[in-house]
Amino acid sequence: MRARDNPFAVDRLHALAFRGASPGVVLSQARARGRGAVVGPEGSGKTTLLVEVSALIDRPVWIQLRRDARALTAEHRAMIEAARDVVFVDGADLLPLLDRRWLAKHTRDVTVLGTLHAPGWLPTLARLSTSPMLLDDLVRELTGASLSDLDRDALYQRHGGNLRAALFELYDRA
Repeated sequence: MRARDNPFAVDRLHALAFRGASPGVVLSQARARGRGAVVGPEGSGKTTLLVEVSALIDRPVWIQLRRDARALTAEHRAMIEAARDVVFVDGADLLPLLDRRWLAKHTRDVTVLGTLHAPGWLPTLARLSTSPMLLDDLVRELTGASLSDLDRDALYQRHGGNLRAALFELYDRA
């Protein structure tokens, strides 16, 4: 099978709509508090929800941190200082303490909405979780067919509930 024909290709995974908390409600809560976080384990849809929330904003500022790139760069700082509405920080739990303080000081007039793996330095606005049934719903949307109960449960368990990892395994299988 060609990669572009694989039902679990990355572009198809990114096209899946978030299931759960309403993006509009999360945005309203974040604006009311000035700060907030979407909290959940890896592969639970935190980034997907943030992307949908950011689509409601005219000029979102998007900062994406990773284990190998945790600190705010000069480019990040310039974008944050120019922000007029909402700053999204995907991977906010990775920010070093000094960068958290810098962010708090420079975003007093804008909203900060981030993702965390566990409750932490930003107030929790939504807690996400996964289930074998959610995995099956996503697979059915992508392929039109369900996984067998045994295969679904084994796949879910093998990846510790990380739906992104489970779907990547299905990509490799296809």
